[in-house]
Amino acid sequence: MCYNSAIVLGPDDGFSQPVYVVFENDSFAGSVIVQQDIYFQRSTDGGLTWLSEDRLLRRGVPFACYPDIAVDRNGIAYVVWQDWKNGRGEIWFSTNRLTSVTESDASTSGLKIECAPTVFRSRSYFNISGKIDENAIVKIYDLSGRAVRSLRICEGRGFWDGCDDAGKRLNAGVYLLRAGTAVVRLLLLP
Repeated sequence: MCYNSAIVLGPDDGFSQPVYVVFENDSFAGSVIVQQDIYFQRSTDGGLTWLSEDRLLRRGVPFACYPDIAVDRNGIAYVVWQDWKNGRGEIWFSTNRLTSVTESDASTSGLKIECAPTVFRSRSYFNISGKIDENAIVKIYDLSGRAVRSLRICEGRGFWDGCDDAGKRLNAGVYLLRAGTAVVRLLLLP
């Protein structure tokens, strides 16, 4: 059953008005909600036709809820929702722009990354455990998938100061810290 949806119009290119929708789909066992999933859908012709399939953004076991959506002037959709994957209500983020960087569980990557704080202005410190190459490099990506910073790991520890490889302060926003296939999200504040 569909609950909590949001809809937004994309930029009008003179030919058609794109429409973006995000919604929560709740699954029940009797009267009890057992799963809440977040889906994305898009129309490029003002709502006359839609993608052939709803795009699953998050399988909500136990719960993913309250999605919202915004679209920038380039037609990139940004979706946020509340998620209880880690046992606490966190805000999660996705975009309809496909990137080569995805979040993965530490159990599948062999590495575990712990960052503190994950929301920061000046520095975020990280510890990496698991089998780490002596010359391992951590990479920071923006949400378009572009690598913005490469950091050497010293004994599994390091920090990121919010700057790119040239030392220039990056814009506030969500960034991905990647070591091997393990990825964590960081929010750089202004």
